[in-house]
Amino acid sequence: MFTSNTIFDRIEIDSNGSISVRFLKQVSSSDNIISSEPHRVSFMLDENFATVIGTVSNHLEALGFTAIKAKDENKIKQYSELTKKLMSDQ
Repeated sequence: MFTSNTIFDRIEIDSNGSISVRFLKQVSSSDNIISSEPHRVSFMLDENFATVIGTVSNHLEALGFTAIKAKDENKIKQYSELTKKLMSDQ
């Protein structure tokens, strides 16, 4: 039986203050990963975080993968909030 999962892989903060996030869309059978390909999203700090993440989750689900996990969404949100603070201090 095959399972399709979304894995939070990487977050990057660009010098212009945008956040780039990479997820891996993985298909596996038992403990074997059959395929793994990146799914990327970038957003600016002034964009509505919930809307961006919700849209990406919906897109991933439409592709047959799992939605972004709440714990991963929280991590991304924390990085976003920290970046906002750091950018405003400049």
